[in-house]
Amino acid sequence: MKFKFLPSIFILYCCFVYSPVSFANTYTIQRTPIWQSSTNTSTQQFIISGSENNYTISLILMPQRYAILQVYTQRKDQLLNHTALTLTLTIGQQIIKLPKSTLNMRPGYLIFNKSLSIIQLKEFLHELTSKDTAYITYNHDIIPVSLAGTSKVVTALLKYINDHNISNLPTPFTQERNFITSFYFPSISESKNKLLYGMGVLTLLFFLTKPCWKLCKKLLILLIFYYKRRKATKIANREIQKYAKILYIRRDQLIYTDEYGSLIKDKWFQEINRFIKTKIKPLLHETKLESFYPYIQKSIFKTIVQTAKNFPRSANQKVKSKNKQRHIYSPKMKPLDYEAYCADLLCQIGWDAQVTTASGDQGADVIAMKNDVILILQCKLYSKPVGNKAVQEVNAAKSFYHAHYTAVVSNAPYTTSARQLASSTHVALLHHELLQEFALSLR
Repeated sequence: MKFKFLPSIFILYCCFVYSPVSFANTYTIQRTPIWQSSTNTSTQQFIISGSENNYTISLILMPQRYAILQVYTQRKDQLLNHTALTLTLTIGQQIIKLPKSTLNMRPGYLIFNKSLSIIQLKEFLHELTSKDTAYITYNHDIIPVSLAGTSKVVTALLKYINDHNISNLPTPFTQERNFITSFYFPSISESKNKLLYGMGVLTLLFFLTKPCWKLCKKLLILLIFYYKRRKATKIANREIQKYAKILYIRRDQLIYTDEYGSLIKDKWFQEINRFIKTKIKPLLHETKLESFYPYIQKSIFKTIVQTAKNFPRSANQKVKSKNKQRHIYSPKMKPLDYEAYCADLLCQIGWDAQVTTASGDQGADVIAMKNDVILILQCKLYSKPVGNKAVQEVNAAKSFYHAHYTAVVSNAPYTTSARQLASSTHVALLHHELLQEFALSLR
């Protein structure tokens, strides 16, 4: 039993004795702050590469093969598999389109390759060493890469090739033009890969021992758990933000102060649970993450409470107007003041809105016009749900005023019968916080 772990110890000893350099014989020929030239002495692979702004441009040279131009970048977003299929590299007058590699062996990276003919290679080297900046165009983004130091790097590589009498490289690096055409997917041979290759072998051998394998298995399960829990949280948060306006309105409608001055939140908490049951849980079920709900339940509840406290306003809702708001909303304001407040909201976004007289309005509290479009509002400042009477009144006013659109605006929720009637008569039921957004959508 005392010799049980001797094979594992011997393997690890060999890995430490034989340095990682033996696994990847990479030699850096010349280095500048951005660009470098390097070679793998075992395969005679030569690379000119430069990295800036999270993008790397590489020119790979191998005996008896065409030169390979490669551009790659690391992506951490969730759109890795849904990105554009081509990338454009512009250096001076030369414009090169590189297709996305289908043999990507580096997870998390986007790699684009293109074989260069002799003429293309000569032109590329000329532009590379004579221009100041190269430009990468990808997904409508233009990323500059400085070419400072390229002349020094290329000169050092040419000298190294001549000094070591290396042949069969593409012209102009050697004069032998008879090299075969074949696709080659190169590894990225930078000097730091010495350590990476060596550590990769060490890790592989380390996992071969049974105790370590059990530990790694547990770690892997734990990592998968945390990843899926985080994914479930992101899905829930996106759904909460999607309905942030509605949640704000429902909170405003359902929280009230009782006769003793206490803030009553029971109905609001019931609404939160209903939102979770009808929106969050079905979404987690579709993504097969419903088992993680108990772990994120408190976080979701807290996020809903925080999100619903402030009304979310997007940039396109911030419309400048010469009309200053004359009324400020308050649940205790008078009904006529509430009508004027709704008219002010429309005036702020360019509508000509007027409050009708108290008598003879035929069911219209506010008449607004913009670009020959007429909008009729029935405004209700209630402490209880609005019924279908308001819908009937504003629908009658539509015919009387020959209006194009009608809406009931209130601070309170609406009854089921009101919603059913509004659906059949095409009357919009709005909270006053949604009035401007609704008016901006009218054509």
